[in-house]
Amino acid sequence: MSKQLERVHFQSGKVGIIAFSHFLHDIYPAFLPVMLPLLIDKIGFSLTMAGMLPIFLRFPTLFNPIIGNFADRFPMRYVVIFTPAITAIAMSMTGLAESYFVLALLLTVAGFSSALYHLPTPVMIKRAAGSRLGTGMSFYMTGGELARSAGPLVIMLGLEIWPMEETYKLMFFGVAISASLYYLIRRDSIKNKMSKEKAKSGGILATIKKLKLFYLYLIGFVF
Repeated sequence: MSKQLERVHFQSGKVGIIAFSHFLHDIYPAFLPVMLPLLIDKIGFSLTMAGMLPIFLRFPTLFNPIIGNFADRFPMRYVVIFTPAITAIAMSMTGLAESYFVLALLLTVAGFSSALYHLPTPVMIKRAAGSRLGTGMSFYMTGGELARSAGPLVIMLGLEIWPMEETYKLMFFGVAISASLYYLIRRDSIKNKMSKEKAKSGGILATIKKLKLFYLYLIGFVF
């Protein structure tokens, strides 16, 4: 009986903090479009090279099947806790980059951190929302979508206050939400429960083989 009540109980506090962490996390990748003209002037690279930069930020999502396979087997709470800080630090430091290589490296780190964050957090929402999964996911997705609009505004405000080389100070918000998540979920076991049949279904290679056409389309779309 207690397990049933736990399953249907909507944990508004936990859903709220996860949704808010999604909002703060996704603000930082949205810095790039605003920073790009300034980075072109500072470092001096072509528009072709500029057009490649979003790929460094997004191509780590192609590793999602591997990350998901790992997440199915191991608790991911510390991944969820620390990735907002990692993404915030990497994106906030782009203004300090002195070369195209360093800039691409920072975006790649932010891309992998973002990919790691976005896989376990829906599982957390599922557990925290109980029978009201739609409501929980609505809060979660709203946080992410609002960040797309808020991110450029945040970095523009930062550029009004500081020179580009000092926008690293904006990392504070990402670090703060990681500290909050550590306090709230450090004891949670964020692990997707699989049946024995699913666990023995062939693993990641069988899944990729089964969905290879879909993955090929996805790779082309992302590129």
